[in-house]
Amino acid sequence: MVSLRFPLLSIAFCVLITLFCEPCFAQTAKAPRKGTIASNLIRPEYYASIDFYEDAQTSQAFEGFQQALAQSRQVNGERGIDSIPPLVMMGECLLTQGDIGAALDKFESALAISIQCSGWISLMSNPVPNDRVESKGKDVTWGASNSRNATFLSYSDPWSIALGSTDLLLERQSGRGVEGKLVPIDATEILRCQAIALRRRLQLMGGLVEHNPVTPLLAQVFVVPNAPQMHEPVRVGLSICSTLARSPTANRSTTAMALKKNLTLSSGHDHALTSIALLSLADMAIDSNEMLSAEEFALEASLSAAKAEQADHVDEALELWSMCSFQNQKEGAAVGKTLQQTAKWANARSRLVTIRSQVEVVRQAALRGDAEVVRKQASNATAMLLPKQISLPKMMASVAYSQSRIAFLEGNDSQGLQKLEESLVDLRGTTPLNTGSRLLYQLNLAHSLVEGKQLTPEIGRRVLGDLLQRDRPGLWRTHVLEQLVFQTTDKSEVWKSYLRTVQLSTDFEEQLLAWDAWAGYRFRRSSLLGGRLFELRRAIHTDITNLSPREAKEIESLRRNLPKLSQNASLMREWIDPFERSPQWDTRRWNEEESKRWDALIRLSTTQESLLWAASAGPLAIPASFPTRLDLPALRKSMQPNDAVVMFGVLDKTVVGFIVTPQGMQSWQVAEKSGWLNGLNAMLAAIGTGGTVDQPNLKKLIVELRSVLLPDEVWNVLKRQERWIIVPDESLWQMPLELFPMDSARGYVAAISNHAICYSPTLGCIPQLIQPGASAASSPLVLQSAEFWGKAKSSATSLMERTVALVPKAQTVDVTSSQSLPPARYTKLASDRVVSLMMNPWSDPNAFVTGIDRTPGFATMAGWNQLPWGMPREQWFFGAQCTFDPSTTTGDEWLRLSLSMIGQGTRHIVVTRWHVGGESTCTLLQSLQDGLEGTTFSRAWQRAVANLWIEEFDVSTEPSLQGFQMPAERVSGSLPKFWAGTMSIGDPEH
Repeated sequence: MVSLRFPLLSIAFCVLITLFCEPCFAQTAKAPRKGTIASNLIRPEYYASIDFYEDAQTSQAFEGFQQALAQSRQVNGERGIDSIPPLVMMGECLLTQGDIGAALDKFESALAISIQCSGWISLMSNPVPNDRVESKGKDVTWGASNSRNATFLSYSDPWSIALGSTDLLLERQSGRGVEGKLVPIDATEILRCQAIALRRRLQLMGGLVEHNPVTPLLAQVFVVPNAPQMHEPVRVGLSICSTLARSPTANRSTTAMALKKNLTLSSGHDHALTSIALLSLADMAIDSNEMLSAEEFALEASLSAAKAEQADHVDEALELWSMCSFQNQKEGAAVGKTLQQTAKWANARSRLVTIRSQVEVVRQAALRGDAEVVRKQASNATAMLLPKQISLPKMMASVAYSQSRIAFLEGNDSQGLQKLEESLVDLRGTTPLNTGSRLLYQLNLAHSLVEGKQLTPEIGRRVLGDLLQRDRPGLWRTHVLEQLVFQTTDKSEVWKSYLRTVQLSTDFEEQLLAWDAWAGYRFRRSSLLGGRLFELRRAIHTDITNLSPREAKEIESLRRNLPKLSQNASLMREWIDPFERSPQWDTRRWNEEESKRWDALIRLSTTQESLLWAASAGPLAIPASFPTRLDLPALRKSMQPNDAVVMFGVLDKTVVGFIVTPQGMQSWQVAEKSGWLNGLNAMLAAIGTGGTVDQPNLKKLIVELRSVLLPDEVWNVLKRQERWIIVPDESLWQMPLELFPMDSARGYVAAISNHAICYSPTLGCIPQLIQPGASAASSPLVLQSAEFWGKAKSSATSLMERTVALVPKAQTVDVTSSQSLPPARYTKLASDRVVSLMMNPWSDPNAFVTGIDRTPGFATMAGWNQLPWGMPREQWFFGAQCTFDPSTTTGDEWLRLSLSMIGQGTRHIVVTRWHVGGESTCTLLQSLQDGLEGTTFSRAWQRAVANLWIEEFDVSTEPSLQGFQMPAERVSGSLPKFWAGTMSIGDPEH
């Protein structure tokens, strides 16, 4: 299919095969630069090292820059302006090797010298300009017809500048005037390196730049003096540096206009800093998700840099252009032609650009699913990257990433996992501050500053919040590997620091947003790439003989599912391909509503590539933008006048609570020393052994827990509202608020007697779960399993027959019995609701039995996710309970279960916190079905529970009571174990 879709692309890549199979990577280094430029104040070793760098020999280049720095002028530990170029290029070497922390240190050192030597421009003499148009760039042929065609203009000789001898640093002594020995200096190279350092500073420090105390000083250093006699390349270069120095605090449009104004000289020719200005414009466009503009700026930067023989800028511009062109759906043949022309130009000039061209061929082929080209070209790219003197981990990671995409697409999970991990390892640093992801570096740096109290809580809150929650669609599209590192690295400690700073504020809305985002982060961390990689890695490589029976069973289940995961990945690829070509839905296959929903899902997911990777590395395909972020106006709009939303957040066993009503909100805090967790565990233990509320011990535990978690002032507000919408956190998912007593001073009356109670995994999900009628089903199909437990199956069979009678026959398709199962293709298409009476616990929601297919190893919810319209609208799981994975935060399994279903279309989930079953559950369900018409689930549940309380049940018919010493053979239906463990996530009208 791919070869038919991209015939021109394949042809172009075949041409490149011939090009790159040549031993171009064995070319000798270029001859050293000659001419008067080699005798100026900047040491000759610097220019020789530039040649090493362009030849991709980063290790030798770094050593050469070190030598040039050692020989630059130094007096009493202070350095002159001539030390800036080697420092900056040392930083560039470190950056190409992924050591961001060390690179930024070099850039900052160069800019510190720039501040100290701010008067160096005033010491320059201004000879009569001797401009010349360089012919060396005339063979640059790539680019569209409307691309800039400006030639490169350089100054023939270095400027003369009064900088004195090596024991005198006049540029650090303002007001001295022009004194000392006149020496030549390559002023434009210094300006170019200063511009590089300023741009890198913006990229690597991000939102921290404006809070850095050096930033205001830099803005003053590069102010263009009012000197008409100043030579134009120097004035334009200063203007670009000044714009970059002021950009953290300046308006974005103002910065862009200033950069565009200085792209060319008055003659219309490009200058030494043109490519840096264009790259900065591309940075801004990517950050704003303006991908068409970013593509144009990146292409222009590559052309301008090539004409100036600035191979390091061509390399970076080529990568940005390649990624932007793919996102803009540029024709594959055109991309291949440009890469071919670039490689041809670089063959005799820069091995760095040659390697980059080859890597982009591999990446473009992988993005378009061309496995043949990836296989043929990846080996060439890898061979070019193998020499010891070349250390380009980002390019190596890109090749491995491309191979992993193809491997997953072809169903080779083991190889795909291996290559994906290789690509991530290449970019992850060995220390928290040295990593190939700029965003992760910024986050770790900000975290260390906040923890060290070097940033005020207000600034720390703002910076951390922006880094943790800001949308970055443009960066996702062009820096995919960096973003994958950012997403798959544990940021829990940073999140906790952010939450602590937020709690210091008095803004309840900001606090709510932060806590809700924290829950969403934990869900994505456990459900997407990081969690799937961990599980797959264990399934493929772990020796199960050394594991516990439970863990061994989970791994065996995953191993059996590997072929199914491969099918899922291929199916996702098939669905994604049409949307990459044209974002239109196919109405011939799906109805309009389903197609629109799938189109929206595709758009969200391809932004961060999460759909493909989640589908490839695990069966749950959840958009990375899910769960929906909290929108307080939308939340309040979805609430009824008598609703109250109670949200809990747990941080280091300290509980923070919020109550939101249509009238307002308030917050409170419960300290760890209050013993709430011990009280909760004791209450659950008492309920689990069959305790009743008449027992003084259990009643006392419930009363004390209520008074600790919901103080009287909050409880009094809550009691005035008719419906409670609870958003738990961590261990509080296990707490049944339905049990809390209405008035501890009087007789015991459970809260569910007076209030409808439902749950939501996050605040942001409430509008889509709670809005009246939002998830109503006209004629739901109910599937029930007869695999119920007890001494006989008569109760379950009777319940199933009753269910069939309540559902219109026209809507009933193969309702299950103890002997027969419906074909999966029918149930997938017809089901709006699933009711399951299974006793299986879910340790992994992907392996949770739904009663649709009991083939060993394949009875998973993944089958529902293979349809573009997702899971059934409702899913009831009576008899299941969550077994918490000790490696994750207690309670996060509830997030994994509920949010994964909601992300795929489910709007109502009923689950139980502990095992239920037997006659009591059958009675509850019968009463519930009778009361569902025309009301919400929570109201119908209230009545069903009240009806249960007046019933009595034989202990022998209740499997959840087996093994406990019960006082009599028959027990009351008011026993909390029968009903208090059931949660309604969402509250639809029926």
